[in-house]
Amino acid sequence: VSIGDNADLYFNGSSSFRWSSNIFRDSDRHVDDLTWYLSPGFELNIGRGLSNANFSIITRYDIVRYDELDKLNAELFHIKAMGAYQSSRLDLSASVSFDEEQSNAGEQNIDNDLLEADNFAVNFDAEYRLSPKFSVGSGVRYSEKQYVTYKDLFADREGFTIPVDVFYEWTPKVDLSFGYAYTETAVGETFRQITSNTDQRTGAYDRSSHFFNIGARGDLLPKLAGFFKVGY
Repeated sequence: VSIGDNADLYFNGSSSFRWSSNIFRDSDRHVDDLTWYLSPGFELNIGRGLSNANFSIITRYDIVRYDELDKLNAELFHIKAMGAYQSSRLDLSASVSFDEEQSNAGEQNIDNDLLEADNFAVNFDAEYRLSPKFSVGSGVRYSEKQYVTYKDLFADREGFTIPVDVFYEWTPKVDLSFGYAYTETAVGETFRQITSNTDQRTGAYDRSSHFFNIGARGDLLPKLAGFFKVGY
């Protein structure tokens, strides 16, 4: 559906079946089941006919149904907003997203159940061209994960990353990059009841990391476009 001169609204949907031989990924006890997904959603794009800016909102609602394990049935909501702006020397992009997640506990399988969590993320990136050969990019990437079920057993996480990259135009189609990224993560506390008189508690803590890297982006091969980074 077209809205005015610059916006389009799409009503998207999908449906799929999946069979899993080991729903809980438990090496000792395998439980298989057939899962059906019904995912209606919509997408709003603003920017048709505009040369420098665009904005999109994409949302989806997953209705998940299991054939035998009815207690695992769930409804999962997803939404993401993205925007971008380009000028002769400056490129900006940003996104905000929220996702409801259903995942397994692996070897810590709890009562033949799955974990549910909420994920929130914000990304902002900017790149400025200093000269025809050099450009510099940076931004902020924030993420947060909060468990909805079994809150005491699994640690919530919150963190952000600040990358800085310098790009050099090696060829008209390939840029080399030299970069650094700083990451700060806050991990929440956990609590597990071992016996009626014994419990195990892990306190909250913070951690940081530094990533020094080199890489490349662009048309890496005649039929392959992308980017990579390697470092320490």
